[in-house]
Parts: sequence; C-alpha cells; structure tokens
Amino acid sequence: MLGYLKIAFKGLAWLLAPFLILFFALFFDFFGKHQEKGTIEEFKALSLNQSTLQEDNKMILFGDLHVHTENSFDAYTFGT
Repeated sequence: MLGYLKIAFKGLAWLLAPFLILFFALFFDFFGKHQEKGTIEEFKALSLNQSTLQEDNKMILFGDLHVHTENSFDAYTFGT
C-alpha cells in the first residue's frame, strides 16, 4: 500500500510542477512587466506629389488583380 502512495505522490507532483513553475514565473515577473499607458503623438506623413509617383513606377492595385486559387481557404470555402 505504501508503494502505491509513493507512485500517486510522484504522479501528483509531476502534474502540479508545471503549474507551480508558471505561478512562480508570473509572481516574480519572469515574463516581463506590463507597459505603462502610452501617449498619442501627432505624426505627419510625407506628402506624395506627382513627381514622386512618376519616379517610382510601382503602383499598388487592389480589386480585379486580387486572384484566389482553389488552394486558398476562402475560395475553397465559398466554392470559387
């Protein structure tokens, strides 16, 4: 009977050990502390004028060029 209690105690210790480690890690701020409330600062983006757009021939397009294949999740879900 004493042998079964030792086995049960060891099993209980193995089950509780990760929770105890996590508790102490959280208690002693092992994962870091919460950040303080930040402040909102005004940010002005660089303006784009026509000469900037002409120098850079890249254009980001959305809509008709957005193609789904049958391997994408939403196209497979909706049967397209």
